[in-house]
Amino acid sequence: MHQKNSPRQNRPTFSVILRCKHQRSLLAEILKYRQTWAFVTGKSLTDPIWWFYVSWLGMFFNHNFGFELTALGLPLIAIYTMTTLEVSAAGYSQE
Repeated sequence: MHQKNSPRQNRPTFSVILRCKHQRSLLAEILKYRQTWAFVTGKSLTDPIWWFYVSWLGMFFNHNFGFELTALGLPLIAIYTMTTLEVSAAGYSQE
């Protein structure tokens, strides 16, 4: 392993190594907080639902209700708008 002042270790590479070590320690610090784990848990519970909305909702409507994928623009806009309003109202009610 090269020492800090080794002539073989150029400065840009060494600064990248220091930055990586700092980021790892920063991540370790962040993971100590309960708020971080609450955020991670919330994201893991809600992201699959958004994945369904974004990826599979068009195929779901086409398969189950016979909607053409090209005609789904307005219903999908309505669903996204309602969801946005619900989330905004929930966030506002928490204040």
